[in-house]
Order: sequence, then C-alpha cells, then structure tokens
Amino acid sequence: MRELTLKNRLISAPCERNYAKVDGSVTQQYIDYLIERAKGGVGLIIVESMYTHPVGKGHVRQLGIYDDKLIPGLRRMTEAVHSHGAKLASELMFTGRETSSYITGFQPVAPSRVPCKVLAGGEAPRELTVPEIKQLIDGYGEAARRSVESGFDLIEIHGAHGYIINQFLSPFTNKRTDEYGGSFANRMRFPLEIISRVRKVVGDRYPLAYRMSADEKIKEGLHIEDMVVFSKRIEEAGIDLIDVSAGIYESVIWIAQPMAFPRGCLVDLGWEIKKNVKIPVSIVGRINHPELAEEIIATGKADFVAVGRALHADPYWPMKAQKGEVKDIRICPACMSCSDQLGTNLPITCAINPAAGRERELAIQPAKKRKKVLVVGAGPAGLEAARVANLRGHRVILMDQEKRMGGQLVYASKSPHKKEFEEVIEFLKY
Repeated sequence: MRELTLKNRLISAPCERNYAKVDGSVTQQYIDYLIERAKGGVGLIIVESMYTHPVGKGHVRQLGIYDDKLIPGLRRMTEAVHSHGAKLASELMFTGRETSSYITGFQPVAPSRVPCKVLAGGEAPRELTVPEIKQLIDGYGEAARRSVESGFDLIEIHGAHGYIINQFLSPFTNKRTDEYGGSFANRMRFPLEIISRVRKVVGDRYPLAYRMSADEKIKEGLHIEDMVVFSKRIEEAGIDLIDVSAGIYESVIWIAQPMAFPRGCLVDLGWEIKKNVKIPVSIVGRINHPELAEEIIATGKADFVAVGRALHADPYWPMKAQKGEVKDIRICPACMSCSDQLGTNLPITCAINPAAGRERELAIQPAKKRKKVLVVGAGPAGLEAARVANLRGHRVILMDQEKRMGGQLVYASKSPHKKEFEEVIEFLKY
C-alpha cells in the first residue's frame, strides 16, 4: 500500500471501546490495551472510529481527533504501538444521525431529516446546509493532518455502518434534491470530496483505506451491486485499501454478528468487491479461527483479514497461530458482551478475558512465594482462577462435585446457537 509494508496480513479491526476521556483524549488504559495487541503479533491496528467534530461524537468516551490539543496523546499512542512492532491507523468518522444530544450536547445533523430510532432514540437530525457540508469536508482534512502529525501509518475513512458518509451515499437516508442528493452520482459526491480533500492533505505517498458496508442489509438501502460501482470510483479517487463490512444500525446485527451467524459470514461480499478492483481488499465478520483466516487468504477471496473481537478475547491470537499453538488461543464465541457494554456507554470488558481493558492491573506476574493452591469449583471462574494460579507458578488442585468441568457454561452451550461456548470450556481445560 504505497509506502506502507506490514509484517503479516492480519488487521486489528476498528472497535470502539469507551477507553478515552470524555473530551476524546487518550488515556493510559487505552495505550496499555493497544500495546498488548501490538505485542501479540498483529500487523496493523486500526484504532477505532475517531470523531472529527464534537457534533459527530457517538459515545461518551469515544476517541477524538477534532482538535490539535489531542495530538500529544495520540503521538504517545502511536509511539507505544510502534515500539512493539505493529503499525497503527486512525479511522476518521462523523456520526450524523446516529447519535443524540444526550451524547454531544447538540442536535444531530445529517443529509436529511431521517432519525435513527435504533441508536439515537429517534431524535430527529437537522438537515445540513451546503456550507455546513463544506465545513464537514474541511474537518476531515484537518483530522487527516492531525493523523499524520500524530504518527499514524495509515488513515481509514469510515464510510460504513450508517455514519455520515454512508448516510449521504444511501437512498435510505439521503432525501436531498440538491447536488448532494438524488442520483447515485450526486450521492457519491460527499464521500468522493472527502477522499479528494484527505488525499490533498496527506500527499501522494501516504496510504488511505476506506471502510464500507458492502450491503446495508435493508430493502431501501445500498446493496452489493451499488457498492461494486462505488468501489471502482473510490479506487480511481486514490484509495489504496477497501475494508469491507456490512450493515447500518437499522440492521445492526450485521455490524457485529452474534454467535448464531456463520463464521466468515461477509467473505462473499468482500470477494465480490475484490473481483472488481485492483487494490487490496480486507474482510471482517466472525473470523475467529486462524484456519478460516488462512483459507480466506489462500483462496484469494481477500488480501487482508480483519479481526476485532477475536483480538479483544486474545491479543496473542496472531503469535499463537504463527507458532501453531492453536489450542492455546482463547477463541471469541461472539457472545456480544463487549458490544452490549458499548451500547450503554460503559468501558468494554470481555466475558472470557478478564484482562481486556485492565492489562496493567491484571498483568500476570510470577508469585514471590510458590504455594499449593486449592480451587473449589470447576466452572469458568474456577478454571480461570486455576489457570492464572498455575501461570504464576503455584501448584494447583482443582475440585468440583461434578465429573466434568465447565459448570453452568456446559448448559449454556446446549442452547440453540450457543455451541461455541464449548470452545471457551476447552480452552480453560487445556
């Protein structure tokens, strides 16, 4: 990708975490979290959707890139990740209709007065004027400048999941009758002008990615046929990597897919885009096993594989896969616990990785004095306690009144679409 070389084809997909301060600035918690993923061996980390203006903020503790005062913290973040061998990308975003005055203190703005009843509680947005649209484009340019000054290796323009760029592109949310609405050519104007502005700011040698929902998964929205046409246009406009996802918040189940969805559920969408462009394509969507990731790359259906929750559950997923230690990977079961916490504006944790978001606090250290430790109860909590005690050097005795391990998680795994909980038990047993 222009002058950027990655050590492997694994990308840490952008995931909001609510680890920033209320003003969008970087915290040590966030840096610690990213360091652990960098140490785990992933090639590129795309941080999260970073709002380019306070009116476009989506969550209370979302990472921001709207002001120069944020640059020092972002520079500390990039330097920390670089010191552990990974590259880091910013992702530029403005929520538009998919926020509320509760989060931002302002009435949402959008291409048209189409409220988001799922995410924003149905608060009606105000329709943007053309001069305001131009200001938003300027804001993306300024955010791109800050990205470069902060030391990010790549910029991803977030055009997916129903945020402002997606809103202009989609007939579902764009009801305008001026030069920014109506025909598909007019609806493409806003994203193409943003790409043009960002490219002008960063120059010809800096790599740019674009994240898209290759299908909005709603009847009135964009579908793969539209996005193939659009993909060709953004390739011509100077995009170097297309990062394929799906869905908007009216079809939110496609943004972060639950356990009931098949693994690799978006691969066919990525493959359809890849067949029609010459630039690299990345794909996301329930790719939690190294074997699946390898198959996608080996068969040429994508050039990069992006994993989000899988690295939340186990930051050392890439390193363990490279060493062939697949049994030692804590496989994400797509239980949606982290996504649920994000929706309530809590800092996200992980149902199966207690250290996620508490890397410094819960770092496993060798015990100063090794002991014999008795753990009573071989449910998931007891198994985790036994695992950590063993890693610290203690001699562990694990007892349970049942003849099998796993506790209530065994029963949970028998429910419809919950079979992947069995892998959590197997990891802890191993």
